[in-house]
Amino acid sequence: MTDSKAKMIAIVAAAGSLGVSVPAFASAAGFLSTTRFGYEGTILQYASLADAQAGVNSTNTINVSNRDLSLFMASNDTIVSDISFMNGPWFYTLDTFYSPTEGRAGWGNTTGNTGIGFMQMYDDGAVTRTGVSMAFGDFDGTYYTSFDFSLTGENAGAAQASRLSAQGNVGDGGVWYNYAVNLTATGLEGETIAPGIIEST
Repeated sequence: MTDSKAKMIAIVAAAGSLGVSVPAFASAAGFLSTTRFGYEGTILQYASLADAQAGVNSTNTINVSNRDLSLFMASNDTIVSDISFMNGPWFYTLDTFYSPTEGRAGWGNTTGNTGIGFMQMYDDGAVTRTGVSMAFGDFDGTYYTSFDFSLTGENAGAAQASRLSAQGNVGDGGVWYNYAVNLTATGLEGETIAPGIIEST
């Protein structure tokens, strides 16, 4: 990833005991902003929604590899309003001739803003969210070195600008009937910045 910025905050009921390698209590409150992850996998196509929901009779398998991922999530945060935003990061350029300030967002960024496997979902207000959990863990005596995050939701459609490019970037808008994100970030330096608030940047 060209953008190395990442910020994770979890507002927790109580932090893990100092010197003990246990996770802090999981919380539904916090903030996550990162472009340091990627994704790959397969897209299965079906002839009907009923077959897709039942997971039977797929008509095509499309491989997705080496995609960049941007995540921006807030839940009951003290500063940022609730939001669930994930996509291939289209907002920065890899072309050295242009800079983002020249209005060329995503220029040359083929693993973020175009092609098979590009996806986006922008849920301002987190109205499609059905569950969220954030927790720091693996305290090494100074820092919490890991961060676990999970998100579930349903029925994210046109109002959330939902897209998935299976064949290309034309006609790729639709409905995410169910979605889930689960990740663990490691090698962090999470520290308590206020009572009940742990942050890693």
